[in-house]
Amino acid sequence: MKKTLGLVGLGVGLLLVVALMAGEWQRRQDLEREQVAYLLASCVNQGMLSLFRLQANDWKKKPDFHRQEEISLQAAVADLPGKILPASAGGYSPQVAQSLSLCDAMTENSIRQHTTIFAPVGNLAVAGPVNPARLIEERSRMRQARLLRQLHVSARAAERYLADLKSDLSAKLGASQFDRKTRQRVLAEIQTEVLDFYQPGDFSRSSIERYIARRETLTQLLMENSRGYSRRAGTLYFHDPALRRTVDSLTRALSQSHDDVIGNWRQVVRHQQRRVDPGEGI
Repeated sequence: MKKTLGLVGLGVGLLLVVALMAGEWQRRQDLEREQVAYLLASCVNQGMLSLFRLQANDWKKKPDFHRQEEISLQAAVADLPGKILPASAGGYSPQVAQSLSLCDAMTENSIRQHTTIFAPVGNLAVAGPVNPARLIEERSRMRQARLLRQLHVSARAAERYLADLKSDLSAKLGASQFDRKTRQRVLAEIQTEVLDFYQPGDFSRSSIERYIARRETLTQLLMENSRGYSRRAGTLYFHDPALRRTVDSLTRALSQSHDDVIGNWRQVVRHQQRRVDPGEGI
């Protein structure tokens, strides 16, 4: 009887030890999930802060600001592990290590998005308002054609910024080796702590497309009516009054809208204090 009771006591003791170990393991797993989720939400937030600095930039004064901001974003992201994760002499766990790799990949995607969107804005600011006299030069026409293609891609990327960001996040998390609970925790943290506070801004892709179309129309008009003008002292002298009026009208409209077009890129995304509808999540 005593032997039986001793075995029962031993079994109960072992169960208690196992339960305590399982509880401690679960506690550490939950803590690690929180750290991973907070790290990745902070990573996404750094990308959004970088976007807002780019939106606020004066592209006439700093046309290459996107290059400077790329370095700043990389430095800010590099500081995150030291601020968020506890020091570990034995290195990070596989799940935490994967979150660091995922943060790097997400940051690289943000940099690509930002370069695609804002590099052409700097180029447009440097080029200045359209000059019809320059458009009769083949080299200038080629430069303009390249710039207008870049602006078209930029406008499309700006219009889809948040949608593309969420799609990239979803794809990267879906392809990750995170367990289901960690993936859900990360998605919830990013959504509720970062993305819920942002909405598409008042960026107008249609106004950019109209600007592009007008510049293309002006170029085509000059090329198709080369006998209607001549170049004198760096300016165009028109032999055809009707052609002159049309060119002047287009040039004036383009010049007047030049600053407004550049200003459009200040409105890619807007921040708000109130969360948006949860149905608009990742």
